[in-house]
Amino acid sequence: MPEYDVQELQLVRRLDKRIIPVLVFLYLASVIDTGTQFHARVTKQSTRSGAQLDLGATDRSFALALVAYGISSFLFVGPSTFGFRKFGPAKWFAGMLSVWGLITAAAAATQSMPGWVFVKVLLGGLQAGFLPGIMLYILSFYTREEWATRMSWVVSSATIAEAFLGVFADWGTQFDGAAGLGIWRWMFVCNGVFSMVAGVTAFILLPDYPETCHFLTPADRVLAIARGHDGSEGGHAHDSDDDAHRQTSLVPKLRPPRIKFATGQLFEAVTDARNWLFAGAFFSISVTLDVLVTLGPEVAAASFTLTSAFLESNENDPTAVAAAIEAAETGTRHARMVAAIPFLIGGLTAYVCAWNSDRTGDRALHATIPLMVSSVGFAILAFVPVSATGAGLVRYVLGLLPATAGVVAAFPCLLSYALDKAQGDTSRVAVAAMTFSFGQAFSPALASPGSLLLPDPASTSVHAVGAGICAIGIAFSAFCVLLIRWLYRREETQMWGKGPGLRRLLNDADEGKAWDVELSQADMFVGGEERRLSRGRKASVKVAGAKRADRRDSDWDLQQYATG
Repeated sequence: MPEYDVQELQLVRRLDKRIIPVLVFLYLASVIDTGTQFHARVTKQSTRSGAQLDLGATDRSFALALVAYGISSFLFVGPSTFGFRKFGPAKWFAGMLSVWGLITAAAAATQSMPGWVFVKVLLGGLQAGFLPGIMLYILSFYTREEWATRMSWVVSSATIAEAFLGVFADWGTQFDGAAGLGIWRWMFVCNGVFSMVAGVTAFILLPDYPETCHFLTPADRVLAIARGHDGSEGGHAHDSDDDAHRQTSLVPKLRPPRIKFATGQLFEAVTDARNWLFAGAFFSISVTLDVLVTLGPEVAAASFTLTSAFLESNENDPTAVAAAIEAAETGTRHARMVAAIPFLIGGLTAYVCAWNSDRTGDRALHATIPLMVSSVGFAILAFVPVSATGAGLVRYVLGLLPATAGVVAAFPCLLSYALDKAQGDTSRVAVAAMTFSFGQAFSPALASPGSLLLPDPASTSVHAVGAGICAIGIAFSAFCVLLIRWLYRREETQMWGKGPGLRRLLNDADEGKAWDVELSQADMFVGGEERRLSRGRKASVKVAGAKRADRRDSDWDLQQYATG
């Protein structure tokens, strides 16, 4: 757990108040969009009304539209994530959210399936770099000991809010047919407006980098740059043309850092098998979270509203059971509220796990243990039949609740672990894009209502199959995390076991780099008598750079010795 002095503690609190609420708002726009895409297909089970019926689409064609979304997202996740770092987070977030909000709102006017597929392709490309961008943005302002906690605040807050949106969706059914629009079209209009508002909010309130953070004092800005892990050039980002300006002004013009593309870092990240294991683990988690958006209310309705006698008497009549679940889910808000409670508990658990992960420095076990708990919960949902006596309480308390809370709690720690070992800006961008590549792209095609895992969400037999697949997938994610932990430990044992002095030398190099960044930014405090010493300070920075180069050469020799 980091120990703060007074200035750093005030800085962290100021960043938390100004940045985290905006990121929660942006992430909420993303999860609302995901929920809208899921629920728009069929808005009422009894009549099968919804986007699929209005567009005259079959189950196969609707699934193909989601596949088109996945392909577009997979192809653009890399370029979009690099664009986020190149052109500035605030502008990129603002443009991304505003444009996808406009397209989402315009999708309400879609009248044919080709138009629907075209909208999906556009949205897939626009939304591709959003989640990796959120991760990288947090890394730019916070230290490694603070990542998981801040990610838990963003992910958990938005996830909890999205879970309770089902109550508002139930209330919104009264507007079905208003102004000649079906409820699914109104959902797209409201979702699009919300995303555009989020985009404008990002442009106004979010700073791009610590170097351009307008609400910080010059002293806090220097500290924020020294703390940041964005991998940019930091204080060396300013051009030499600004030297005279820095010497004649107490507060220099704010300039963004220079972002460099390193081909070697990209190749190293892509060829590292551990990064692909992270991608596989996140893929299973992403599919599971999308399944829970639909499965949660259905399980709650079947567990608490339908009696065992009714289920036994209608065991061979799935239509009657589906109609009863539909009536229980959309006729009252009780089932939706009950289904949202596991997300609330998961959000609180995620914060506790993330806080303890930052305190202890451990990521793997803090992700693995909640994943195993979630896998057991899904197994109970799969193997305990709905019609069994007392099954409702068992399926909810021992099944749905740990299944949901576990996967939500593991999410922030897994994301922090994925970027914990990445070094350099290009490497972090590549790892973030790879981590989200498969899960973000193809989980909607697998987990949305009417998809492969949930061909009929109202069917209790489908609940069992979907929950069983999720149990296996979450167990696979836990296995991937443990395998990654073993690979990292084996690598560290091989290096530190043979070169005991290497850790101290590399730590000295990191400390020297931090001092260089701070010294290069210290010119903003130059004035009066100190201005005459600026030339000597720049000379000392050059000497420090030469020493760093010599140290890197010796470090390389030691690394060869340690791994030889």
